[in-house]
Amino acid sequence: MQDALHRDGLTPTTRRLLELIERIGFGRIENLWVRSGEPSFDPPPRVLRDLRLKPGPSAPATNRPGELKDQFVQLMRLLRQLGDGVVELIEVQNSLPFRVVLEEPQLPTSAPSPTTQQRKHSR
Repeated sequence: MQDALHRDGLTPTTRRLLELIERIGFGRIENLWVRSGEPSFDPPPRVLRDLRLKPGPSAPATNRPGELKDQFVQLMRLLRQLGDGVVELIEVQNSLPFRVVLEEPQLPTSAPSPTTQQRKHSR
């Protein structure tokens, strides 16, 4: 990645999501609403933390202070592409987003064909 994104350039709600993901470590974020490409915490998402009782790998450190990992950059791109909608699930592993489940928008129903319209009026 040529231009590394930094925490300083994040919006407050995006920074809040990053901090939530880092705090969870292992777990899931469900039903995160997105408005205008930004995470929204109204209504609050459901956050599930997966606690491990055995020692596991520690969270990886970033290469440079404040530089975001590629997984988080990919998540932000997905949110911008979504625009408005709901992220059903963000699965977090090693303090990084690992898996995202999005509900696909409903396709508009097609308008009745002209022949269907003509049949209705000819009766």
